Amino acid sequence: MNVTVNGELKSIKKGSYISGLLSAFSIKPEAVVVELNLKIISKELWDTTILKENDKVEIVRFVGGG
Repeated sequence: MNVTVNGELKSIKKGSYISGLLSAFSIKPEAVVVELNLKIISKELWDTTILKENDKVEIVRFVGGG
């Protein structure tokens, strides 16, 4: 199944959850915000939100600085 992640087409397992996508890409969940098809998805829903063919996912990382 194909989804677009941060503008790049990626192949993932059918039935994957947002939490599984983050894990597959070794992304620490405490340091990101996830947008799915232009809607921010709260962290509480990452384990229950199933990705579908052609979904568009944006993963935004927090960056500290001064």
